[in-house]
Amino acid sequence: MTFETIESLTWEELEAYSYEELTQSTQQNNSNVQKKIYLIEIFEPDFTYRSSTQVSDIDLEIDYLSLVKNKIKLNNIVAYAGDYIRISTSEIEIDGIITGTQDKKDSIVISYKTFFDLFDIDILCDPTDLTTTTMEGFISNLITENYISNSDTLQNITGLSVSVMSGTNGTTLDITSNIVNFYKDIVYSAFLQYNIVIKFAISTQQKKILCTIEKNINPIKVIETRLPNILNKNIDLGVTKESYNKLIVINEASQTENEIYYLHPGNTINTTNSNRITPVIFTTDFITIASGKTFSESAYDKAVTVLKQNEYNKLIEIETTINDDLINPLTLGIGQKVIVIDGENQHESILTGIKIGKTSTLIFGAVRKELSKKMKRRL
Repeated sequence: MTFETIESLTWEELEAYSYEELTQSTQQNNSNVQKKIYLIEIFEPDFTYRSSTQVSDIDLEIDYLSLVKNKIKLNNIVAYAGDYIRISTSEIEIDGIITGTQDKKDSIVISYKTFFDLFDIDILCDPTDLTTTTMEGFISNLITENYISNSDTLQNITGLSVSVMSGTNGTTLDITSNIVNFYKDIVYSAFLQYNIVIKFAISTQQKKILCTIEKNINPIKVIETRLPNILNKNIDLGVTKESYNKLIVINEASQTENEIYYLHPGNTINTTNSNRITPVIFTTDFITIASGKTFSESAYDKAVTVLKQNEYNKLIEIETTINDDLINPLTLGIGQKVIVIDGENQHESILTGIKIGKTSTLIFGAVRKELSKKMKRRL
């Protein structure tokens, strides 16, 4: 039985097979799959080729919701801080900036960060621009202003170009100041609220760093945790301090003015006190009215930010083989929506990260266990 056969079976047909039959079929398919080969390429900052190598074992992590720095140990390669690194297979490409190197006896350890670290800065922006442009256009303009056509030419990044591939209107952000952190206040929120993803790719032919901004609109992927291709799983749906379904918003300048927002089924947020998500988990927050907005408009922006993230406020980790033919883990893009079927339960979530090593671990949802990542999210 092939992976394709398993994937095409109905529930009734699956139940007709024993777990041992499915497991044997899965193991037989996995044993016939060759090791994954990763091409590692190093380029100078002007996109000139410097060196390359191939490896079959790799250990790295991609996390859209937490800026992760990786290290890779390689033989027979030349690299320097400031160079670009590209790690690729036929299914996935990971690009970054080398931050340091450490020479060993017969190898070199390369430390690198993703291009997302460019966004971990405080910038000037006008949130009222969202009334006349899409969220994607808003982000594109900020990238252009800070890294492409900045008056300080040394701040501009050689070859960086940005393309907007979708348009999401009627968006809001919980921004009350014109000075914000580009990553935490804009990129992060746009992803969780509107599924807008920013991607980078190095094009040596064009001598460019291609930045694209778009919604992930791929069809929902269904993952069944009981099938034998799942090596391990972790599903954490416990209520955390970050999961709220009621928000009391108070005007800090006039504290007798307040509004209460509720989360409803379907992820709808309004002030209607009926058909609500329960049990009640509430929080209270002050706001400063944003320039050009009313208190109600600013309060709603705050409510969307605090309550809507509840949709992905869970942690689901699914471990498979690198070459798993049912899920094809390396082909799933950040922002991929999924339905995880775990026995009688179904959980809707979104892909937010992946760990690649001897196996692959897909990370869904906005909750993180690691203390360092929790602290970064709450800054």
